This record gives sequence, structure tokens and C-alpha cells, in this order.
Amino acid sequence: RNGTPRVVEEWTSGAVEPLGPDHRPNMDSKLGELLLAGRTLRLDNLLASSLLDDEQREQARRMGFAALLAVPWMDRNVLQGVVFAATSEPRGWTDSDLATVEEVLQRTRAGVERERAAARERAMAGEIDHRARNALAVVSAIAHLTESDDIGDYRERVQDRIDTLGRVHTLLAAQRWHPVDLRALVEQELGPLRAQGGTIDAAGSFIALPAELAQTVAVVLHELVTSVRRRGTLTQSGGGLTVTWRLD
Repeated sequence: RNGTPRVVEEWTSGAVEPLGPDHRPNMDSKLGELLLAGRTLRLDNLLASSLLDDEQREQARRMGFAALLAVPWMDRNVLQGVVFAATSEPRGWTDSDLATVEEVLQRTRAGVERERAAARERAMAGEIDHRARNALAVVSAIAHLTESDDIGDYRERVQDRIDTLGRVHTLLAAQRWHPVDLRALVEQELGPLRAQGGTIDAAGSFIALPAELAQTVAVVLHELVTSVRRRGTLTQSGGGLTVTWRLD
């Protein structure tokens, strides 16, 4: 898959030489084209098959292959792998032979899927741990950097900033933690101001912010908006606000 195929695992009885991990099947051949198309191949007499060219026939002879059974593993019409069975003598492959190879393929697929699922779980657990540590670090910074002589005011300021962090987390979760447009953060913070009236404009180029940076920027934007709401031009009749940004 995604390149030249290679031998992952093989078992031999001794009559057929193992191919080894360095063997690379030729997928540009007629055999390869059929496998790429998802066709199961039952070749009772490999050396007499018209699907092989002279070079492949000689290669099969050197490897001791006289009969071949190949079952492709397809996923969304894309070849993922092939389970081969080969013998050193011509063989009339039976339905029982085919069922055996198909069972091997199904067990192999099940094992691969289990490993992929486990890898996804490990990656997810690591990502959750990383995000949790980052969130705790931000909350800790908020608690330490918030200043106030009044405990009630301090509690309100800390809660306000944590609420901002919660909103950006909701936005990032909706984006599946992919980079978020700076405009989305700006509009999220300007929302409460727009509800109060006044002229508020926001304009700027598209800037994609990674999740960790988005959290920091959101807190900074919130502080600026809070300052404007309390002491800026919006506190005056007819006041307005314009927010612009650009990427240098």
C-alpha cells in the first residue's frame, strides 16, 4: 500500500524457498494489475499461465513456485495487501484451499485493525493528556497573574478568564482541534459588545492559529475587549470600535 509492496510475513514447508523481506513483487505485470483490481487468482500451473511473462516464469522457477493462490485485501477499492499460497508442484486449488487462505486474510485484517485501533487509542490518550496539562497550565497562569485587592473582584476576574478559556475550548472541539481562524476568536469576543450596541467593525486576513496558540490569543483578546468595555470609547455615547489584523 502507498508504494512498492513488500513481504511482511511468510511460512514455508521447506520445499519452497522463503522470499525474504527484500522481495518486491512486480505490480506492473498482468498479475499485478489483476490483484490491484481486487481479483482472486487461482493458478493451478503457474509456469504454464499466460499471465506470466518469460522473466516472471523464470523467477517462479527459481523460487520453486509451480502453483499459486492469491487473495487480495481491498479497502475502499484500494489494494492493502495480498495473502499468497504457493506449492512446488502444480495443484488444482480447491474451494477448501481458498477458504483457508481467506480465513488467514480475515485473521490478518482483524489483527491489523486491532493494532491500528490500539495505536489510535494511545495517540488519543497522549493528546488528551497533553491538552489537559496545557489547560491546567493556562488556568494556573490565570490564577497567578490576576491581581485584585478585593477577593470578590479577584474571584470574578478569574472566573471571567476561565469562561473565556472554556469558550475557546468549545470552538476548538467543534473544529476537532484543527487550527482555527483568528476571525472566529475575534468575533467570539466581540459578540457581547455587539449586543450592547455601538459601531463595531472587524476585518483582517485569514490566519490559522494552532490550538495552543488559539487559547493564549483568546485570553489576550478577552482582556482587550474587557478593557474597552470598561474604559474605552464604547462607554461614551456614539462610541465605536474597529479591530484589524494582518500577517507580516
